Amino acid sequence: MRRTIVVLLSFVLSLSAILIAAPGQTSARSCQPCPGVTTTDLNLRAGPSTSAAVIAVMPEGVTVELPGETQNGFFRTNWNGHQGWAFAEFIDTGAGGVLVTATTDLNLRAGPSVNDQVLLVIPSGASVTRFTEVSNGYRSVAYAGVSGWAHDSYLSTQTGPATAVVTTSLNLRAGPSTSDKVLAVMNEGDVVILTGSGANGFASVVYNGQSGYAYDDYLN
Repeated sequence: MRRTIVVLLSFVLSLSAILIAAPGQTSARSCQPCPGVTTTDLNLRAGPSTSAAVIAVMPEGVTVELPGETQNGFFRTNWNGHQGWAFAEFIDTGAGGVLVTATTDLNLRAGPSVNDQVLLVIPSGASVTRFTEVSNGYRSVAYAGVSGWAHDSYLSTQTGPATAVVTTSLNLRAGPSTSDKVLAVMNEGDVVILTGSGANGFASVVYNGQSGYAYDDYLN
């Protein structure tokens, strides 16, 4: 009887080893914290909002640490001894992949099937790092410091909207002239989306979800 138990235990341990180490077994890869690279001069803020205080301005091309937390389109970010939040769209989590956009709220799964565990939900419009490996219509990707699989049909390579960086404190106005109403005051280092040709030296922009006009000479 004792011999039977020993043999059975040995078999179970061997089977466990095979299942864990089986070739082709898919699992989520993660790093804590993960590296990222800024793709433009970028504000490091005290909170996940454009209204939060700016702690520092990170230059384009510097490496930052991403602990993995996201909120409101911002990554929690560590840089040069500072801890804060930075707009995710302007941080490349590359590692050899290509940045694409999620076209809908999209499950990031531990493996390439609907039966695999959902690690997190990628928000619609978020930037995702897409790798070359594909299986069952799923693509190997990374988002917010977590690697996994997402359905390839909901990842778009379309180029996003043109953006510009505010180079000084700058009024966002209701129209393309200095006589138009001031809707908001943008801070140096803030990022705006360029939406049209503008007029009278003013560019048509969207800032923090609000459409208006800003003086083009102070947009870089």
